Amino acid sequence: MAVNILNIEIPKTKNDWGIVQINNFSNTYYRFEMINGKPKLDTTFFADQLENPEEKHRNISPESELYKDIQQLLNNYLKENENE
Repeated sequence: MAVNILNIEIPKTKNDWGIVQINNFSNTYYRFEMINGKPKLDTTFFADQLENPEEKHRNISPESELYKDIQQLLNNYLKENENE
């Protein structure tokens, strides 16, 4: 699956989380933090489209292709936009 960023919110402070949404998962929010100036994708995500509130928070394996693809997107995005 080709993964693209639909929306990204960069953390405003070092204590904040950033949020990224990707294509095909527009109602799913992945969060990341900045560590030493680099994005680090969290291993949890929020699936807003699920009706049961207890099922909205999910885990994603750092070994999964999806996790690796999103992490690479974040790396590329921040590298391309580091001067903004």
